[in-house]
Amino acid sequence: MKNTLATVMSFAGLARRHAVADTYRFSESFLGRIRALVRSHDLLLQGNLRCADWRA
Repeated sequence: MKNTLATVMSFAGLARRHAVADTYRFSESFLGRIRALVRSHDLLLQGNLRCADWRA
């Protein structure tokens, strides 16, 4: 859980750095990063946590 929270915090920092002073853009950037994390977890679970094609 601690690693997951650290990842979420780093996503927030990246989104903040790349967003203009606009909360909508920040939230879209942040949520996009979270969605990518969810997709990567789904791919790992489909492969029984062995490996996943990073291009998927």
